[in-house]
Amino acid sequence: MNHIEKLGLELTKQEFIATLLFFALLFFVRFLLIRAVQQINFKGDDTKRKWLSSVRNISLILIVFMFFMMWGEELRTLAFSVAAVAVAIVIAFKEIIMCFIGGLMKTATRMFEIGDRITIAGKRGEVTEHNFLSTTLLEIGPGDQSNQFTGKQIKIPNILLVTESIFVLPKGENYNLNILVIPAVMDENIFKRQAILKNCAKDVCAPFFKLAEESITTRSRRQGVNIPDLKPRVLYEIPDPKTVHFHVRMPMPFDSLTRTENKIKDMYLTECFKAGL
Repeated sequence: MNHIEKLGLELTKQEFIATLLFFALLFFVRFLLIRAVQQINFKGDDTKRKWLSSVRNISLILIVFMFFMMWGEELRTLAFSVAAVAVAIVIAFKEIIMCFIGGLMKTATRMFEIGDRITIAGKRGEVTEHNFLSTTLLEIGPGDQSNQFTGKQIKIPNILLVTESIFVLPKGENYNLNILVIPAVMDENIFKRQAILKNCAKDVCAPFFKLAEESITTRSRRQGVNIPDLKPRVLYEIPDPKTVHFHVRMPMPFDSLTRTENKIKDMYLTECFKAGL
């Protein structure tokens, strides 16, 4: 009977064609599922992205599982005969394997989810997609203090999840303590500016302070950590003799960080101009 032989595996043409058709069917079903999810109207884009990511990852795992189920015995036989080649492949594809390990670690520990904002290796962004090899971020910037989307996407290999520290701002938490940095000129009016800035932060924070206090207090108790002082505070540092950097620390809504920060800036500048500072 006609057969195909490659790397020690022997199979008939009928088996070869049946295998190709079976996996073509699996990929077609995967494609239909992805299209179906894309057509569903979810409450939010994050929910749709989570479903799309889950469908892609689960279907890929299923395809790999079915492949090993169908050809497990043949692959085990092949593995014994190419052990030396396998070692070389591991060395050659070390980075890819590390990416896969990073993806497994991320899934097992639930480091972050779609919609969370993370900082890793100097890159900041909102997670829009992740799989076992890479993570996609919608970039936030410019700089470390801005909370605006730049419109760029960042593809991060999951090997960085193993080698780098990750800072996570969870989307699931409605309110988080945040720090806004505002520079000022060092002169005799510096403490007047600090007082104005503190009053502006209190005024902006007042409408949602109770909700923020309840949310952060509940989360702190659940995590077993001390409840921080949530009242708006304005600290400062002196990077050089002519400049002061005010650090406004206060709870802010996750979904409107940029609007809240801009509101504080607008109010602060308006009050400073009124006072002639």
